[in-house]
Amino acid sequence: MSVSWQRLIRFAASDGRILRGEPILPHEGFDLGNTTEETSLKARVIEGSDIYDTSGKTKVTDEVVVVKKLLGPLAQEDVPILRCVGLNYATHIREAGRKPPPFPFIFFKPNTTVLDHDADVIIPKICQDDQADYEGELCLIIGKDAKDVSVSDALNYVAAYTCGNDISSRKLQRDAAFAGNVPQWGFSKGFDTFAPLGPCLVRPDLVGDPKSLHLETKVDGEVRQTEGVDDLLFDCAYIISHLSSGTTLQKGSVIMTGTPGGVGAGFKPPKWLAPGNKMEVTITNIGTLKNGVNATVPQTLMARQTHRKTRPFVAVTMRAFSWASGSKKGKRPPRNMELYGEAEELDLGTPISSQDNTRDAHISHAGQDDETRQVRRKPVPSYVPPLGYDEALLLSSAHTHVYDWEQELESTARPSDEPRSTEIGRDLHSKSTFASGETDYELVKTSSAEKTRNNTRRSPRRRWQILKGWWPEIIWCLVSVVCIIVLISVLRSYDNQPLPNWPLGLTLNTVVAFISTFCRTSFVLPVVESLSQYKWNWYKSPRPLGDFAVFDEASRGPWGSLKLLLRTKGRLVGILSAVILVSGIATSTLTQSVVTYPTRQVAIPGNETALTRRNNEYFWATANGPSRRDIMFPINQIIPRSLYTPPNEVMPYYQASCRSNNCTWDDFTSLAVCVDMKNVTDLLETDGDPIEMGTHSTLPNGLKLQRSYGYGNLNISSGPSLAFNGTDAMGAKIWNFFVVNGPRLRATEIMLHWCVNTYRVTVQDNLPVTQKVASYTNPQTGEVLVETYNMTSNVTYLTSPDNPGKKYVADGMGPAEIAAILDSTLSGTYIDGGTYMFQNGTQIYGTALSRAAIGINETTESQKLDDALFTTLRNLTENIASGLTNALLVSNVSGTAWLEERFVSIRWPWLTLLAAQVGLSILTLAIIMVETASLDIEIVKGSPLPALLAVHPDEKSVLLADHVEETPNKDSRLPHLRASGITGGLRRDGEYWVLQGIKGRNPFFLATLSLVLAICNSRCP
Repeated sequence: MSVSWQRLIRFAASDGRILRGEPILPHEGFDLGNTTEETSLKARVIEGSDIYDTSGKTKVTDEVVVVKKLLGPLAQEDVPILRCVGLNYATHIREAGRKPPPFPFIFFKPNTTVLDHDADVIIPKICQDDQADYEGELCLIIGKDAKDVSVSDALNYVAAYTCGNDISSRKLQRDAAFAGNVPQWGFSKGFDTFAPLGPCLVRPDLVGDPKSLHLETKVDGEVRQTEGVDDLLFDCAYIISHLSSGTTLQKGSVIMTGTPGGVGAGFKPPKWLAPGNKMEVTITNIGTLKNGVNATVPQTLMARQTHRKTRPFVAVTMRAFSWASGSKKGKRPPRNMELYGEAEELDLGTPISSQDNTRDAHISHAGQDDETRQVRRKPVPSYVPPLGYDEALLLSSAHTHVYDWEQELESTARPSDEPRSTEIGRDLHSKSTFASGETDYELVKTSSAEKTRNNTRRSPRRRWQILKGWWPEIIWCLVSVVCIIVLISVLRSYDNQPLPNWPLGLTLNTVVAFISTFCRTSFVLPVVESLSQYKWNWYKSPRPLGDFAVFDEASRGPWGSLKLLLRTKGRLVGILSAVILVSGIATSTLTQSVVTYPTRQVAIPGNETALTRRNNEYFWATANGPSRRDIMFPINQIIPRSLYTPPNEVMPYYQASCRSNNCTWDDFTSLAVCVDMKNVTDLLETDGDPIEMGTHSTLPNGLKLQRSYGYGNLNISSGPSLAFNGTDAMGAKIWNFFVVNGPRLRATEIMLHWCVNTYRVTVQDNLPVTQKVASYTNPQTGEVLVETYNMTSNVTYLTSPDNPGKKYVADGMGPAEIAAILDSTLSGTYIDGGTYMFQNGTQIYGTALSRAAIGINETTESQKLDDALFTTLRNLTENIASGLTNALLVSNVSGTAWLEERFVSIRWPWLTLLAAQVGLSILTLAIIMVETASLDIEIVKGSPLPALLAVHPDEKSVLLADHVEETPNKDSRLPHLRASGITGGLRRDGEYWVLQGIKGRNPFFLATLSLVLAICNSRCP
């Protein structure tokens, strides 16, 4: 039963009410989408809250009102969800350059996307990228809850049809920068107003067959889309059935069935929607949905206004330490800048704002070019916020002063109530201090000559000297980086590639070991030299002299670095050096784990590497007797072989050939012989007790079985069909026959007919496996090209949905010849006299049925006996069908032969340690370089000579004198004052040095040497 209305509209009446009603069309064919206030369309009001009610509660009343404005037939609250199908028109699939999907591609729109007829689609700010697009679509409205609906029953759940427009943002849908690696459907199509519906709902009986409809979409009057709904890849019934599989389609759900070719993205160049466009979607028997296009207006950014008092204008010259705005991309800003503003912002009596972004500043009043008062803020914040957008900056290099901040901080320890002279860098300045609030400032009078001299203190030559002192370590760091790049390049070039065949048996692991070892050496050397330099930096504060030896040991290996970690108490340099040197032990082992050698299957080239067979048609006609005999020879040969295959075994499909252990084929279709069976025992009529001798059991077509002596009787005969009349199997019939057996009377009709099977063939470990994944019997008759004779003839052919473009011809003289052979082979009568017989087909069938009944009690297990007999009949006949199918296979099907190949697989995470070690090595070197430069310490690194002269002679003599007095035992002297085991000292001898104070040769060494000489003399002739 359908709904009470034929067409349903939702509208604003002339009295202001929002109503639903059935329109009164002014004439046949009137398009409701053209309704305006001037058309004075009238409608009968529909009463009832449930517009999909079929029980009579919702009805069309006699109240007639005038439609002032036509709205959409469904409000947002009327729609629980919109289910949409993508890529469903063949023209759109071709337009998009995609392959047809095997199942409907489903996405969803929320009900907030629903928009009325004749309302504007609003393009939100996020989509204002000139890539908004239209998609005219046929929409189905579900009238009652549906779940697990069959295709045949699907359209009974459709309450109405309407037009829809699936508005989309192509950039958000397809651009990888926004959608990622896969298309983003839901978000790009789910914005408010992105699903206009209308102009009305039309009941299915008025629409007719959906396939007969035609859809057209216009933009500003230009036809963009025009296609019949029959171009759908998945029709309306299939879509509903698919969507309801395991899911409840709620009443009121809208299904948008897809859009045809002609979307804006399909044009070259694309034709995107723009504000002001007018869209029209027209579908026959429904009407025209009209909508405009508009866009949201971004919120205006209001400028911030600052209320300030008028103060004298001052200029502040600053040295910049961070930069957030005001510079062009790709250019570093100058180091110095001047900030202009009112004196209120830079009042000397108040702290300078943290937004000054400076450590040092000069405050200069207009006209004071000869002298500049320098303002210093103390203490300096550790973090300087970035500049705001509303701060006015002017870059300059005219009044820059460079400070030694460490010495400036030291100066804060001195009294600030009187002028003083303090060394700043290497220049002298007259300095005075003052206090304001909680912040102290220093005013320093600096002459122009002094400013010029200070500007050149850090000359390019000085920076070059710093780099020159560290150039070997910098080069080693670069070498380690290059090693990483080379290693990654080598591994990347061989990743997922077969094993390389290099001379001398070299492997990829050998190359990895060489590069990683060289890389380790490269990044360890800068760390070792950095630690050697750091031992001098360490003494920037008072330290025990024994720390010198700890640093020296740390530069030699992992154990020393761990001892340094304890001595430095977790300082960053100690941690970094320990991590690098200790983890360096595992570098080679872990980098070897980068390369693995798994196996995979690779295709062997060539079309002959994997072959099986198929059949596209069976048609021949000849009056020549020898020719007919030769053609039918494979049939005559295969039927006995099939009969002698035991019923508990399966006659295999054609043996596929494979040049390797593993082969695969794409699923393919082939003309085949299939079997259908029906139990017709209830049609048997007997003229007596089936057990009694002479009793006749007869079928309506005249076939009968007479009970005679023996344990049982069987008759196989061909006759008019009783169970298959009007079926597809009857239309594709080859031969049908009846098996009647007793004394427990059973009658079965068996039909051998043509069919088209879909096969999946594989060979795994030399074991062929053939699966029949589908079978179709769809006989038709018509003019078809017969490939055997290259002629067109009116013949019987079959089709398959797995290969819809192919027609499998099964006609000519062949089917009748096959039927004649089967009839002569199988027809006959069999009497079970207690001896198994296999001389003809009847005896084979009878023997097989007798064996199937062994062990089954006929009285207590009658159903089990019936099942066993029926299964035996099916297995025997299916083996015959499989044999006939094999005999008809004439065409080759090429597959792919796979060969097991060992290949290179790179596990990239295992390179993390090596890359981290290189990075930490560079970081360690950078820290030591910066610290050394800031302390103004000479770069000596691991050179031993500075260590000999580092202790001042006066300090050394005092230290030795004090130590000798305290420790009379000479062997207990401090290890850092003499080398272990060396009691002498280095003295100059001309241009060279010599170790003096050696007591003499070791007695043990002299005794050992004498013994060796004596043994040699005794053995010499």
